[in-house]
Amino acid sequence: MDPSRSENDIPPEQIDAFADLFVLFNKTTKKLHRAYRTLEEKFDSLNHKLQETNLELRRSLAEKDRNTQRHLHLLASEVMKSRNTQAPSPPSR
Repeated sequence: MDPSRSENDIPPEQIDAFADLFVLFNKTTKKLHRAYRTLEEKFDSLNHKLQETNLELRRSLAEKDRNTQRHLHLLASEVMKSRNTQAPSPPSR
């Protein structure tokens, strides 16, 4: 063993390789962070659209329920009117 080197010395080629890997790791980490931010933005956008759509659907359903109730009320009124205006049936013997 070279007396000027201790057991903990790392050859320069390994240091260079480690430095290259570190740079690659940092680049990859930045790409992953950007991708995650993009994914979060898409999620937020879709979530907002979903909330808007749900609100529109609730409003539409409420309107349809009001219309249904109004029509049922009108129908019941017409049925009552027709029963009240029918000629009385002759008494049976």
